[in-house]
Amino acid sequence: MKVKIIFFDIGGVLFKDIEKYMMRDIAKKYHISYKKTMNIRSKWWKSYATKKISEKEYWKGFLKDMGIQEDYRTFLPLPYTKYIKEMPHMKKLLEILAENYPLSVLSDHSPEWWAYAKKKFQLQNYFQGYVLSFEHGVLKNKPKLFLKAIQLAKEKPEEILFIDNSRKNLLVAKNLGIQTMLFTNPMQLMKELKKRKILV
Repeated sequence: MKVKIIFFDIGGVLFKDIEKYMMRDIAKKYHISYKKTMNIRSKWWKSYATKKISEKEYWKGFLKDMGIQEDYRTFLPLPYTKYIKEMPHMKKLLEILAENYPLSVLSDHSPEWWAYAKKKFQLQNYFQGYVLSFEHGVLKNKPKLFLKAIQLAKEKPEEILFIDNSRKNLLVAKNLGIQTMLFTNPMQLMKELKKRKILV
């Protein structure tokens, strides 16, 4: 089936994965296991990325559960100053794809981190639409966010391609009839897009 619109995830696809780097560094600094750190982060991220709590509440709750006795304001700048970074080669790929396809974003994200990334990297130059967890109060592990994407696309599910680095999220999309593509790195993605004749 021909692809008429492409949706991209953000973290781990367009940008380097904050989970992998920021939480790894915090775990290492405070001598807490990475698994425990990620479990605690996941608990608070679910609420933050669906706009049920503020950025301040996210950090305060996370630090309390981690047992870190530091002012949350020390951690507030971290994503912006160190961890929200572009994935190499992706901007050039977006430029090429945008010549032939409408591109949109579908991602779990927080209002503040998204606003920063969008402005700094001028994402409006590449993307025509956005389906974000904090705007709809639900994460990608539920069909609702993908149903919103289908509604936005105004295309049949089988004419939509969703690119993500999470197999679990791709399965949710696939169950709704959306075409999917697993992202591992930019070179792999380019090869896969060429193989499926989406990228010429």
